[in-house]
Amino acid sequence: GTTSASITTSLLYTADRWWGLSGTGTAFTVAQVTTSQPEGSAGSARVQRTAAQTGILPVCFGQVLTTGNSASMQSRLVEFSFYAKSGATFSAANSTITATIATGTAADGSAANFSTGSWTGYAAQATSVIINTAWEKYSVTATIPAAALQVGVKLCYTPVGTAGATDFFEVAEAQ
Repeated sequence: GTTSASITTSLLYTADRWWGLSGTGTAFTVAQVTTSQPEGSAGSARVQRTAAQTGILPVCFGQVLTTGNSASMQSRLVEFSFYAKSGATFSAANSTITATIATGTAADGSAANFSTGSWTGYAAQATSVIINTAWEKYSVTATIPAAALQVGVKLCYTPVGTAGATDFFEVAEAQ
């Protein structure tokens, strides 16, 4: 499909092995958007808090790489880059999202354990990114520890107030 079910306290997979998770009372969806992307992109993912929601727990959208895809990053500086933009009523304080690159020292840990920071040997580098209503490219870096067997990334924001009809951020070309 092109739009997820409502996401709250249970991690839910969306397109291309990306997942969403938030806390109780902070419902949101992830939807494919094909009408307005950065030049050259076929689509983007819209992470949107449900209108009229008043929950203020973090909303996260992420992906976990397998050990087979993570091992080559050991002891290297890596970059997580993506295009992002916000909706007109994006409710994050100062329009800030947090981009996180995290690692674990056990093989093939779950996305659920990554999302809560409970991977064995969990270590994370989180960077605040201020987005706006126009597409811009962002990147964050981290050095992957030599003992890391798994890498994951996530984009999160903490909403404030009541969600409007355009309380979302979109992401495209994440790599």
